[in-house]
Amino acid sequence: MKMSHSNWRNRSGWLAARNMMLAAAALLSSACSWAGYLGQAGCGQASILWRRTPIDRVLQSTDLSQTDREALLFVQEVRRFAIERLGLRAGQTYTQISRIDREALAWNVSAAPELQLQPVTWWFPIVGRIPYLGYFSREEAEARARQLSEEGYDVQLSEVAGYSTLGWFDDPLTSPQLRYSRYYLASLLIHESTHATLWFPGDVNFNESFASFVEREGARQFFAEREGPGGDTARRMERAAPEKAQWRALHFDFAERLRRLYADTELAEEVKRTKKREVLLEFVQQSQKLRAGFRAFLPAPPQIADVNNAYFLGYLRYSSGSSYFERQFNAANRSWRAFFERMEGLQALSAEQRRALLHDEPAGEPSGM
Repeated sequence: MKMSHSNWRNRSGWLAARNMMLAAAALLSSACSWAGYLGQAGCGQASILWRRTPIDRVLQSTDLSQTDREALLFVQEVRRFAIERLGLRAGQTYTQISRIDREALAWNVSAAPELQLQPVTWWFPIVGRIPYLGYFSREEAEARARQLSEEGYDVQLSEVAGYSTLGWFDDPLTSPQLRYSRYYLASLLIHESTHATLWFPGDVNFNESFASFVEREGARQFFAEREGPGGDTARRMERAAPEKAQWRALHFDFAERLRRLYADTELAEEVKRTKKREVLLEFVQQSQKLRAGFRAFLPAPPQIADVNNAYFLGYLRYSSGSSYFERQFNAANRSWRAFFERMEGLQALSAEQRRALLHDEPAGEPSGM
């Protein structure tokens, strides 16, 4: 049993709190035990929508700091690029901003059984099963995380950098996002606009992996065109690529080791717990050693308290299928229009069939709650 607290904004923090759109579905639910959760989701979403102000109007304010002004102009630039060059259906997304009085947009809680590399999922109207719960209050998120941990689950609590309501509302930018780096902000806007463009109901892993690929390639193209040949951001992204590949390979290798360990029917549970601790400790040691040699890509060094089954599942959710999406993009002659047409064709497949396309996706069915 372990609960980890993560401030990932790049991957786990990108665990997009799509369940926040349950505000629109709350009245459809008769599960009284979830009334509190649905209520906070609805109120939180309503508060963000209520505080929206058009970015064009904010830019006219004489009280706006130069830093915020430059960030808002950058958002408008990225949004135009996403629509005109990538063909994303952004609608009115990110044309407004909401000021919120907290350090993060929201917090996510995810969980997994102690000896299974499978996510706990929750079912809700409209969105179906999702592998995390989103909260607009850190205190409520922490309370839910403690409850799940006390029930014996591996738990992860992470910040949410952004989420998409999939066209239900015109999602605004929020004030905490103005603090992000230009690269991170561009990546976030492209990622969430991808969800608004194409979404596979009930298939979170495929959706997130797909959006992560578009985010990565889209941001690379954006900065290459913005800065020109030899631009600083594009160069740094190129230098970081092999390091990110090593980081990804390390996570997939240890996730597979855990999967094999849990599947070993000849080992007693207590033996599995001991070996699990050994594997996690080795992962932390190797990841810290690998990171020490990085020169471009610098993720936060994991501590033993940060890693558990929920941690690995969160990483895999956003990092699977890179080679598959790359092959499909190349087969489309790196045309975004043709690539999205290929992806739209996958809507006829089942979630299991799409999962198989990712190759390195965790196998098996998740446990449900």
